[in-house]
Amino acid sequence: MNKLKNNIKFRFVPLTFIKDEEIKRQAGNTLIFKYVLQKYGTIKELHSLLDKTQYGFTTSAKSIGSFRLLRITDINNGHVNWDKVPLCECNTPEKYLLQKGDVLIARTGNNISYLVESNVPNNVLFASYLIRLHCSNELLPEYLYSFLNSYAFWSQILQKQRGALLKNVNAKLMGQLLIPYCDIKIQKQIIDDIKKFDNSKIYFLQNKLESNLNKIFYIKTELTNQQSLLKQLRQAILQEAVEGKLTTGWRKQHTELISGENHAARLLEKIKAEKERLVKEGKIKKQKPLPPVSDEEKPFDLPEGWVYTYLYNIALKVQDGTHYSPQKQYKTKRENTFLYITSKNIKDNGIDIKNVTYIDAQVHKKIYERCNPEFGDLLIIKDGAVTGRVTLNNLNEEFSILSSVAFVKTDKKNVNNRYLMYYLRSPMGQKQIVGRMTGAAITRIILKRLQNTIIPLPPLIEQQAIVEKVDRLMAKIDALEEQVKERKAQAEQLMQAVLREAFNGDN
Repeated sequence: MNKLKNNIKFRFVPLTFIKDEEIKRQAGNTLIFKYVLQKYGTIKELHSLLDKTQYGFTTSAKSIGSFRLLRITDINNGHVNWDKVPLCECNTPEKYLLQKGDVLIARTGNNISYLVESNVPNNVLFASYLIRLHCSNELLPEYLYSFLNSYAFWSQILQKQRGALLKNVNAKLMGQLLIPYCDIKIQKQIIDDIKKFDNSKIYFLQNKLESNLNKIFYIKTELTNQQSLLKQLRQAILQEAVEGKLTTGWRKQHTELISGENHAARLLEKIKAEKERLVKEGKIKKQKPLPPVSDEEKPFDLPEGWVYTYLYNIALKVQDGTHYSPQKQYKTKRENTFLYITSKNIKDNGIDIKNVTYIDAQVHKKIYERCNPEFGDLLIIKDGAVTGRVTLNNLNEEFSILSSVAFVKTDKKNVNNRYLMYYLRSPMGQKQIVGRMTGAAITRIILKRLQNTIIPLPPLIEQQAIVEKVDRLMAKIDALEEQVKERKAQAEQLMQAVLREAFNGDN
């Protein structure tokens, strides 16, 4: 038995970029190499089976040129759409031209490898972040490619890399990899028809593993569908809430609480009076109220006691953060510092203070004075990956915010901010605020348009009734989502157990 046998492991490695179908292929390939090692007992270092290795051509891709330039991004699950491969020029093309039987591996990135087949155009060069592995007459390219797409490969390369991605892979490192080896005639039998190889034992094992994995993947798919349905249910609940459908029965039982002094129109008058008082005291700037919402703008008919208005009319302040990025920042609180919140800290359940920044309160006094949200104010992400996320400030601690976040301060005696948050999270609310974004590469909510968001405003006590009902329903969905999450984790553990048994068991 080869002395290197104990140095190779057949171990499943969870990789986020390898999806279910690809897991089956890589697992099936792993069984081949395990079986080869068990039957023939030989392991070789890869460099001993290669004639040479070579790095690709360094140049920029262009829309015109005499040659196609194959890059990492052009390879997708072992396939290339040649019509989309860009062009380039090269003075020494013969050095980098691809030929049938070449095997390419990415020097950095995810699971990128490619076996050059007969359909390769005759003018393709490979780019600098790819390494060409040229097999000797003792190694079939197809056999090597199967190895590069197996957990026999991944368990080695990631241990050497100490990470979950390929990074800075070089020819020397590739040459150190151990590959279960058999005579090239046997390699050909394996590649040509695995069903006929050695009485089909390995084919039987692959089918058994694939069948088990298919059952697990079906369960995972169903659980993912359940998660999607629960998200849809959240949105449906919010939409019914802000249309007044969740509280239809409540209104019938409390007609006196939605009329007269309790009517939402009266709320608007109270908010207007509060604004005027704060303007006189110099606490806010004078605002010119927006006109009533026109009939054409109203998205649906409102229940009795409700009114349409604009966010600007019910807010004491709608403001974004500062564009200034402080040079001196601290990861922990110090004397005379305050929190500086960015969009990465804004979560659905409030502000996440695990990764916060503190800045000097004296040096940056103007930042804080300009923008200092209070407990219970609404925070809205204006741009970035989660544009439109809305949450309530759950911090009593003083802080300021970056310009990627806006905050809304209301008259909390007459507006329930939790209701307002639920509205802005609803399909209609998201259409209002996210549908008002500008920008091509980076979507952004413009503050003035945010102020013009149309709000269906219920009577104050009905706002509270809506919030209480939505809170109860969301708590039930939270519990269901947690159950689904736990079941997905169990399915993942089951899959890993099945793979461990297949790779390590006595087959």
